[in-house]
Formats: sequence, structure tokens, C-alpha cells
Amino acid sequence: MLATHAQRGPWRPYLDRLLTCALGAPAAASLCTDFVIFDGGAAKQFLADRGHLLRADERELLRGWLTMPLDVYECAPAGAAR
Repeated sequence: MLATHAQRGPWRPYLDRLLTCALGAPAAASLCTDFVIFDGGAAKQFLADRGHLLRADERELLRGWLTMPLDVYECAPAGAAR
């Protein structure tokens, strides 16, 4: 539901732009979506607008996720030594 909300809401232009930059890296698509959901505010807006559609435990889980800082991902080409 969160991903659909981000893909259809006012965040769509930002998500499209991020996905365009990630062309050729299919694994990056989920990172772009996560960025829009959590750092871009889609999850917070979803909770305010549609939180009632979630079970109580799901609402609490999402509230908990929103208190966590966005972490940095390390991106490396497939098969690259670390």
C-alpha cells in the first residue's frame, strides 16, 4: 500500500526522476521507492490519510519506522570486491 501510495501520489514526479537515474540497475528501483516513501514523506502522509486502513499493529509498526533515521546504502557493481 505504501509503494502504491508513493507511485500514485504527488511524489510520482520525484519517483520517476529517481527511477530514470537508476536505469540499468533494477535493484536500485526499490531503493528509490524507499527513499520517496520514508525520506520524501509519502509514509507520513499515508499514515495521516489512510492509516485507518491498517490494522493497529501495522499502524504502530509504520509509526516506529518513521522514527528511524534513513540509513546510507553502499552501492557496488555486482561481483565487486569489498
